[in-house]
Amino acid sequence: MKEYNLVIIGAGASGLLAGIAALEENIENVLIIEQEEDLGGNLNLFINNDFGEFHLGEKVPGPEFASILITTYISLNGQFKNNTRVLEITDNKKIKYVNPYEGEAEIIANKIILASGCREKYTGNIIVPIHKYTGIFSTAAAHRLVNFQGLLPGREVILSGNTMWTYILARRLVIEGAKVKGIITSRESVNEDLANIIDEFDVPVICNSEVVEVGGSERIEWARIENYSGKEESKIIECDSLVLAIGYYPEIDYLKNSNIKINEDSLEIENYKTSIDDIYCCGTIINGRNGLFNSGEDGYKVGKIVASQMK
Repeated sequence: MKEYNLVIIGAGASGLLAGIAALEENIENVLIIEQEEDLGGNLNLFINNDFGEFHLGEKVPGPEFASILITTYISLNGQFKNNTRVLEITDNKKIKYVNPYEGEAEIIANKIILASGCREKYTGNIIVPIHKYTGIFSTAAAHRLVNFQGLLPGREVILSGNTMWTYILARRLVIEGAKVKGIITSRESVNEDLANIIDEFDVPVICNSEVVEVGGSERIEWARIENYSGKEESKIIECDSLVLAIGYYPEIDYLKNSNIKINEDSLEIENYKTSIDDIYCCGTIINGRNGLFNSGEDGYKVGKIVASQMK
């Protein structure tokens, strides 16, 4: 069984920078395992100019930051396996994985850093039928469609969500030629940071409301919006696509057979350490989507910590 000094699960900003930090400290035989074909993780989804200032001294778009990190990691002789899904991590740091090239295989690590990030997950918080019609997307799926494939989810779009990613997507859709017919938010008002994202983009925000019903034939054609206060009648807005913000949870299914302590879908950690010796974690796997802009900073810090213990 092949052994590595350090194995990092996940090739987003935190995973790549953890690997870079370790390699800069002359730790050899470092491997990153990534389940997607492309390294870079969520950085590839967001073209807004908000990433990497802590590392580069300036802000750059997500894909550019990803490209810089990938190039740096490889130039330092970092190894990676893409299209590779981790199936299990045992307490003795044995990692079982599967990919199209090797089938199912196992390796062992001296130390492990979990940087697998978060993924969207429906948790019952959406009350409309998401599989009955085409044209209904999650926020990340819509970002991926626009940024990876150069396609619009629709021409007349309604978005529902309270996060900055909803507002960033709304702005991007307008730039690409779609008409955003409304952002539906449960908040009573929009804070200044979110309002600034769509400033001058003519995107209406419908506050204190939610999407309660959708209709159409095969594709969604309208959505009914209900106001929480009851002071306004429900309204129907015609659309050809609906983008929904859903749950966002740590990608830790592969830990289910380990004894790492997990509390309600969250890892129990102290100073980036899990409850198992020599297994660490960093990035959005800890901080969720709100930590995306600085997840690489976490990763770099953890990479240095782990490297110092291996000398």
